[in-house]
Amino acid sequence: MAIELTINSRNLQVTDKLRDYIESRAQKLDRYLPDLTHAQVDLRAQETMRSAGDRQVAQITLPVKGSVLRAEERSGDIQSAFDKALDKIQRQIERFKGKGRKNRKKAGQITLADILPFDDDDHLDMPETGPLTPAIGRRKAFPVTPMDELEALEQMQLSGHDNFYMFLNADTNKINLLYTRKDGSFGLLDPTID
Repeated sequence: MAIELTINSRNLQVTDKLRDYIESRAQKLDRYLPDLTHAQVDLRAQETMRSAGDRQVAQITLPVKGSVLRAEERSGDIQSAFDKALDKIQRQIERFKGKGRKNRKKAGQITLADILPFDDDDHLDMPETGPLTPAIGRRKAFPVTPMDELEALEQMQLSGHDNFYMFLNADTNKINLLYTRKDGSFGLLDPTID
């Protein structure tokens, strides 16, 4: 089955040769994920980077069964950055498929708090930054699928969002936010309405 591929670029011109190269390499992803129908490749050049070896950035995003796999790599050459990102996404696919989802304990048997202890009085340590500007730089809509806390932790790691991950908690039917704390442990924000 052919994958619908979207290639976006910023500060970079995508030549026909580069487009053909990316399309031919990305079409092989359906070998690993037969149900994959869409892939997105974002390419950009960042002239502000100090190192010339980090100026070309390639990001690959795959929506997979209610989850999102994402890999981003940098290089001095855009084709090399894409190849590195493709290798990284293939490793993520292997990890995603090898999680033994059918053997996972049922939701509610073990929680994130059981393996990552944090107190109820823990809070985000936000530095004083002064007044916030009212401008919203970016808005992003995304589909949410119900999942338990452990699956959200896995998705946070697979998606490449190292700082936070928002999800619909299957146990409480509320939107929760999983975040990385300064000490390397994880926290879970569970909002309540006063």
